[in-house]
Amino acid sequence: MEIYERLQSARKRTGLSMSEIARRLGVSPQSVQQWETGTTTPRPERIRDLAALLGVTEAYLLGAPPEPEAGSESSHHSPEELAATLAELITVSTRDGLLGSSDLQLLEQLTRRLRDRPAK
Repeated sequence: MEIYERLQSARKRTGLSMSEIARRLGVSPQSVQQWETGTTTPRPERIRDLAALLGVTEAYLLGAPPEPEAGSESSHHSPEELAATLAELITVSTRDGLLGSSDLQLLEQLTRRLRDRPAK
């Protein structure tokens, strides 16, 4: 699922209108509409604000799998799964210019460490 699809889905789950999101973030309703159609991508600071407003993580909006419910069996991910998720986040963030080079380097380093970690 792309950022715009996740954004639209999260907004609908909260019951907020595009106009209400725009009002709360201090942007135009057209901006929110463009984010939800994939015409434009919100800037990093807007991703943070959107995530907080919609009750999701920034990682989810950027493409990470949804957070499992507490206590569920799937709440523990293997290092390989985490590395794959980070790799996907790096790809999306690089493509959309959402993170700076130092942030991307940290994510790449973490991805390598997860991939090199011995299985339990």
